Amino acid sequence: MHSGCHYKISQNYCQDQDMASIVIPLELVELIIEHLFDDTKTLATCSLVCSAWVARTRHWLFGTVHLDCWCSRAFIHLLLHPSSTILYHIHRLHIDCSTSPGHTTLDYPILFFDSFLSAFQRVTDLRAIRSIQSLRLSNLDLTSYPLEIQSRMTSTLACLFPEITSLGLDQVVLHDMRQLNSTVLRAFPCLGRLEARVKFLKYLEHTTVPVAISGEDSLPAGLKEIELGHDGMATVLCYIANARSRSHCQDGLNVHHLSLKGCTLEMLPYVSGAVHALSASLKTLRISFFSEKVQYYDCNFL
Repeated sequence: MHSGCHYKISQNYCQDQDMASIVIPLELVELIIEHLFDDTKTLATCSLVCSAWVARTRHWLFGTVHLDCWCSRAFIHLLLHPSSTILYHIHRLHIDCSTSPGHTTLDYPILFFDSFLSAFQRVTDLRAIRSIQSLRLSNLDLTSYPLEIQSRMTSTLACLFPEITSLGLDQVVLHDMRQLNSTVLRAFPCLGRLEARVKFLKYLEHTTVPVAISGEDSLPAGLKEIELGHDGMATVLCYIANARSRSHCQDGLNVHHLSLKGCTLEMLPYVSGAVHALSASLKTLRISFFSEKVQYYDCNFL
């Protein structure tokens, strides 16, 4: 008999109208809960049915957490509660660092990204946070912070999220490609996937025709999948292409899947150079010439 939850239900077809006890297999319960993955109200109700349902419902309720500068303080207060256990169920964390007005009616004042990291570090159970494997940062201008704070923030990210395998950078502003590669990417030793739409202040005058970008380090060897948006695409592609000329870094290029969203005709020479540099490892190339619509042209390399 499978483990499950016991219920008393009315069996109208029973002659004695007694309450009959049945057992719902836990496997069936999990399938039903999985079907409700996007219905937070019903999931919250299911979590109150019995203890056997709690873990699965919390997996879908708290599996992905979206934070912004206004609700981050409330999130920290929630984690500080002695009965809080949601941290163990978070697998994907999305932090929107935008400070545009529109949420000033909330009870908690704004909490900027650097302050949030400091507060998060104080309340976090490092054993629990290792379940977070996907991190996404949006609308973050690292260059607006002093260099000392930039360094402290990246060090804190590395300390908080050592098990991150997927990193998303959406409308993030960095100084140059070296900061992305040597400082940000290498803060996450388990990183296997990068999704980036990044602006580099150093190359703003060379948006579609990037300057020759070089560096001592190639991309992290564990990085297997890269998805690039229009912003910063030419810069990253040029960096990958130039990696081939750095003979001591050739072994570091181990990308299997490359996706380009919002590509333009002017960028095709850099696409060609990057594909040539990745020829030993690349398996699929996906190109979209639309910034919003997801319509890719696929190329497979056998």
